[in-house]
Amino acid sequence: MSKCGQPEIYEEPGRAEVQGWSLKKKVRYAIHLLRKYEPEGDREYYGAFSGGKDSCVIKYLAEKAGVKVTWWYNPCPDPPELIRFIREFHPDVLWDKPLSPFFQTIAKKGMPTHTMRFCCSISKEVFGKLEQKIIGVRAAESPRRAASWTSIQSGFVAPILFWSDEELWRYIKKTNMPYCSLYDEGFTRLGCVGCPLGGQKSRDATFKRWPKYERAWKNACKKLWENQNEPWKKSQARWGLYSWEDHWNAWRGDYRKYFASYKEKILQPVFEDEETDICQDLTRYQQ
Repeated sequence: MSKCGQPEIYEEPGRAEVQGWSLKKKVRYAIHLLRKYEPEGDREYYGAFSGGKDSCVIKYLAEKAGVKVTWWYNPCPDPPELIRFIREFHPDVLWDKPLSPFFQTIAKKGMPTHTMRFCCSISKEVFGKLEQKIIGVRAAESPRRAASWTSIQSGFVAPILFWSDEELWRYIKKTNMPYCSLYDEGFTRLGCVGCPLGGQKSRDATFKRWPKYERAWKNACKKLWENQNEPWKKSQARWGLYSWEDHWNAWRGDYRKYFASYKEKILQPVFEDEETDICQDLTRYQQ
């Protein structure tokens, strides 16, 4: 509310302006966005909930705004602590199960890489396509998100887009909001165990913490290799991959680093006249 007791009217502000606001004003603006773009009539928001700190905050803000929303969690190979947290503190969240189990899909389509992240599209982005979504994306998470996202986009409302990490945690503490215990152990972001976007260091740490997930990824890689025909398997020899174990070790260590080393030491003459996207070539799993 404004000082005179009337609802605040916001012109759509620029990125720099919002980032300079106080946390209190950012909270009011987030609630304003949620109310302004609430679906009309009997329709309601599709709330994208992952159990992470950002999801907890947007869910809390939506409750403060009093908007109609159903929250959905898309099961992925998430840390067991995160899954327990969702069950215990957010029992109202519904589970939107994918059409195909995650690791069965990997065994058919291939191991995801930085350039071929089909796993997100089949396990997360496919849901709620025809509905207005509330999402917890933030510009502070990556330069790409900062450059490509706005608070309002077709089909999406991102009420905390311009919140910093410090502001997010200050709000969580101020409101005594429950959050997953993994953050207190030093984790800064939570997501799929084994995600290629985390880099090798992150993957090593998560596989060490949750070895059952490493075994599941490894088993999917083995089945993937077994599902391919002989011509495909022979084609992988050009990359130095002669077995599913070779394939696993390449993915496990980050394809890009593996092939940069392989190119330099063994295949330099072969690569001199090629402009092949190695990661893309390796993830074309067509029979």
